[in-house]
Amino acid sequence: FPNLMIGAGLRLDVERTELHYIQKDGSPAAIALKTDTVYPTLDAHEWMPRFSVTYQMENGSIYAVAAKGYKTGGFNSIAERPEDLRFDSENSWNYELGYKFQSFNGFIHGDVALFYIDWRHQQIYQTIPSGRGSMIKNAGHSRSQGFELSLTSKPIYGFDFQLGYGFTDAKFLKYEVNANLNYDDKVIPYAPKNTMMAQVNKQIGLKGFAGIDYLRMNLTYRGAGRIYWAESNDNDQRYYGLMDRSEERRVGKECRSRWS
Repeated sequence: FPNLMIGAGLRLDVERTELHYIQKDGSPAAIALKTDTVYPTLDAHEWMPRFSVTYQMENGSIYAVAAKGYKTGGFNSIAERPEDLRFDSENSWNYELGYKFQSFNGFIHGDVALFYIDWRHQQIYQTIPSGRGSMIKNAGHSRSQGFELSLTSKPIYGFDFQLGYGFTDAKFLKYEVNANLNYDDKVIPYAPKNTMMAQVNKQIGLKGFAGIDYLRMNLTYRGAGRIYWAESNDNDQRYYGLMDRSEERRVGKECRSRWS
């Protein structure tokens, strides 16, 4: 079909992981094997397919992607129970539907995308029972969904503007910690619900004035929130923003930067 492109791929990931754990017995010179901690070798392999469809139009393209993601398991060097010595691999199916476009004779370039991630055995940091450190454990079933929007424009010679926004709704669908505690329907920690970026750049050509070829300046705003810090959702950081500026000078072949 004209303007239609279909793609498919398959990747195989094979890993072997070993951990040999040693700890000092108290004297600076003596190091002994911690014989009461045995870490079995982890052997893992995973097939990861990927499919994509793109339809090209006069001023943009529509695309859809489905891909399997994977992260291997590993070991916890800080653990108080035998079942916490290791954690399993996680995998996901990732779906994205998007539209890339340009309008007003290239005055604006944009990209909007919807996404959905179906997560199995997600690796999550937990505090160990005594509270003296952290370890990684596997959640049962999670999902993340939302959308992203980015726009770029160069309305005036020497200026360019960038704007980006993302919304993420990430939750545990099923996460049973023990018989008395579960985090079903809780928000996944460290996943900001909103992300925002706005930037304006200006480049000034100096044509060797004072030995400087050009001066490039930018002003950037970044925002994120709300962010939860634990699976219980007891503590969170509300939305906040940061502003910074930077400048870059090119002197011959040398590029010098400064930001604040």
